Amino acid sequence: MKIRKIISYTIDVILLLLIGVFVYAQVSMMTTRDKNYGVPKVFGTSMLCIVTNSMDDGTPNCLAPETGIIISHVDDIKSLTTCKPLSYSESDPTRVNDYDKSGDIVTFYLEEKGVPDTHRVIDYIENEDGSFTIRTMGDNPIIRERFTDSDGTSGFETWNSKFLIGKVTYVSRGLGQLLIISSPSVAASFNRSAWLFPVGLIAPIVIIASTFMIEEIIKYRKESKRREALINEEMAKAGIDMNDEEAVELFRMKMEMKLDIEEEREEIKAKMRSDIEKEKEKQKKAIRKEYEKNRKR
Repeated sequence: MKIRKIISYTIDVILLLLIGVFVYAQVSMMTTRDKNYGVPKVFGTSMLCIVTNSMDDGTPNCLAPETGIIISHVDDIKSLTTCKPLSYSESDPTRVNDYDKSGDIVTFYLEEKGVPDTHRVIDYIENEDGSFTIRTMGDNPIIRERFTDSDGTSGFETWNSKFLIGKVTYVSRGLGQLLIISSPSVAASFNRSAWLFPVGLIAPIVIIASTFMIEEIIKYRKESKRREALINEEMAKAGIDMNDEEAVELFRMKMEMKLDIEEEREEIKAKMRSDIEKEKEKQKKAIRKEYEKNRKR
């Protein structure tokens, strides 16, 4: 019986923790979105799903659409790794035309479009006011060619470091699928419906409520059977004629009242015992505190 209760309490605690995590995540996302250029934070980090193919270069670990990323805050812009030049513009040898893919990938707020974007850091320049001008570019060669400048130099996004949301520290296709089924905004980007959050929140509540109701029904039935057996036993001892409906009903009413009174007495006694134990524990703490106080003197 004790093992069953422990298992039941453990399941309830786990389900309540799941509800707490889901609620905390939802509240955290709602409260941090406006402060982080529309990108919500959960437990200090942000999670996004790649929607466009600007970082899809066809390699196995590229950031193709539906890839999930985790973004961490960057304390120092100078800690970002930049790309190494591979070729220079024929018209201007000082301008780099192509880069390798050694630079960090960052997510930033693209002001002209009003959306977050995720591209690779090409380089950055420190400004007089202490901010940085950062240049980024997508890995997709087709997209890069589409935005190539007239002089043959690949086009970059150039933006101020104040728009930096964070650096990509984790990439996972599985995380992307999780975000698609759990985030309504991400799911909408792919014309799908998110279902994990409502199910994850409602299912534990339904399970807890169902478990509680089942336990209460079982407890009620057991108590009813016990009382019925006791009443029948006392009725047999008293020699009540079971065919005499009036006598049976009257005796049953008396027994029901007697049992109710006994249950109330037991509840009162249990409460008194609990209060006495609490008072004893309170007195013990007071004595220990006084003892420690006197010992320090």
